[in-house]
Amino acid sequence: MSLFFLLLLLFILAIFGCVSVSQSYASARQAQAVIETNHTAQLALRGQIAANIIFALVALILLIVLLVLVYLLVKKAPSPQTTPVQEKLSTTQLRLPVSWDEDEKELSDIISGWGWSGGDTP
Repeated sequence: MSLFFLLLLLFILAIFGCVSVSQSYASARQAQAVIETNHTAQLALRGQIAANIIFALVALILLIVLLVLVYLLVKKAPSPQTTPVQEKLSTTQLRLPVSWDEDEKELSDIISGWGWSGGDTP
C-alpha cells in the first residue's frame, strides 16, 4: 500500500512538473511575442519618422520654389515710370474746360446731373 501511495505521489508530482514546464514555456513564448511586437513597433516608428521628414522637406522645397518664383515675378514686373506725355500734363490742363467767370449757367448744367448742384442737400 505504501508503494501505491508512493507511485501516486510521484505521478502527481510529475503532473505538477509538466504543468509548471508548460507554463514556463507559455511565458517564454509570450515574452518572445512581446519582443517581436516591440521590434515591429520600432520599425513602424522609424518609417513614420522618415515619412514625416520627407514630407517636411518636400513642403520646404515647394515653399522655397514659390518664394523664388514670387521674387522673379516681382523683379521682372515693370516699374511705373512716367512717360513724356504724362510729364507734359499738368493739373491745370486736367480741369473742366468751363470757367466760373464766363458762364455759370453752363457749369451749373454740367454738375447738376451729378447731384452736385446743392439743391438736394438740406
